[in-house]
Amino acid sequence: MCYTPRPTNLARNNLETYSQQKRALITGGSSGIGRAAALALAAAGWRVLICGRHEAKLHDVREEAYQQGFNIETFVADVADFGQLVSLFEQADSLFGGLDVLINNAAVPAGSIVDSSLDQWQSSIDIMLVGYMSCAKLAIERMRANGSGKIINIGSMSAEMFDPDSDIYVAAKSGVRGFSRSLAKKVKTHGILVTLIEPGLTRTSIHNATAAQLDDFLREEKILEPEDIVRAIEFVLNQPSRCWIELLQVSPRFTVDASN
Repeated sequence: MCYTPRPTNLARNNLETYSQQKRALITGGSSGIGRAAALALAAAGWRVLICGRHEAKLHDVREEAYQQGFNIETFVADVADFGQLVSLFEQADSLFGGLDVLINNAAVPAGSIVDSSLDQWQSSIDIMLVGYMSCAKLAIERMRANGSGKIINIGSMSAEMFDPDSDIYVAAKSGVRGFSRSLAKKVKTHGILVTLIEPGLTRTSIHNATAAQLDDFLREEKILEPEDIVRAIEFVLNQPSRCWIELLQVSPRFTVDASN
């Protein structure tokens, strides 16, 4: 499911204020929140590099940006493969000469260990937790040299909702929560600010619901649009260096469970 952001002039101006040709790398940038963030940042003048596992989807994002009059760089990489991540960050060095912002966003659907094999859930953890850690390490190496930088980890409200059919996903996002909040304390003295954004249910391709069901949820205000999370990202990016947004949670007004 593709999403084209509809940035307001206010949002665009705010991003441009911070931009000054800022350099951002976004993982999981071919769909959902990552795609929406990449298009919004590039439209505001950012230099943006996105990665994903599917070249065709990355091409679609690059082409959409081109049609709108701006540029997005792409790189095929699996965040579970550290060697590929090294090449990804070297590409950022080559294109941009450094990095100002990392948005860790790559995610995959993941159910329960009861219904999956060890290989399946190990792969999910490698993408959604180990991949975040690896990207953060490589970003910090570059940001420390600059004496500044921002890392935004996209977590999930699943870390406290505990869906009984998603214990693998919950484990990964709970790990992201702990990792983010601990790492933030480690690196802030180096001018690097780590923020955890935890969205509630958001309309992305990661969900098994049909498009019609997602439309119903949106009408009933039980689901967020990727655009809503882009606004949260924008808020974090526009804070002065004296401000640290440690945790930002964004939830739909209502839950899918009608009893709530």
